[in-house]
Amino acid sequence: MGTMLSAFSYLPVTTSPPQINLHLAHQLRQDQSSGNCELSALTATRSCRGDMTSSPSDDSVTRLMGFFRTLGILKSPPSFADRQDFFSDVIRSLLSVDLVKPGHIICTLTVNPTVVNPYNTLHGGVVASVAEAMTLACAKTVAGDKEFFLGEISTSYLSAARIDDKVEVEASILRQGRRVIVTQVHFRIKKTQKLLYTSRTTVYIMPVASL
Repeated sequence: MGTMLSAFSYLPVTTSPPQINLHLAHQLRQDQSSGNCELSALTATRSCRGDMTSSPSDDSVTRLMGFFRTLGILKSPPSFADRQDFFSDVIRSLLSVDLVKPGHIICTLTVNPTVVNPYNTLHGGVVASVAEAMTLACAKTVAGDKEFFLGEISTSYLSAARIDDKVEVEASILRQGRRVIVTQVHFRIKKTQKLLYTSRTTVYIMPVASL
């Protein structure tokens, strides 16, 4: 039990960045401090249109910027969040451990306002990050002190968890080899056992430096 619980205290939690036009993202970041985000987005969109024969209308750019505002993309993070492992700490704070066995972990996730999207449901990136944390912790129960890393994750979003929901998160190993561990992570409403999300992950037992 002690070995498993220690996994939550140091394993990093990361998610892959969204597939956003890199030039547009650069322009948005560059102009956030100057308050010229809308003009920047218009310029970046038109310069990155590729084979498009006409520029997007001002109305379409305005709608795009409104969508970005809804997502909070144009806001700078608060100063207290600008530190290493802040996001990992947020993810770990959501979980309480219910069961730990070799190759099998169950935790309870409590949805709070910090981790919901504009629709007041659990943010999809948080789901993936919790699945990653559970996967790495589950791998730790069987891999011991060997080095390993998450190589692949696939998540299906079947329903949604809302603020104050208690979600049972269960991670289990499907297959374990000398170099590979395949796990599954299920998210269910604790009271009804309704399946919300499911992830399938692959962990490679080797140092990242050996890639």
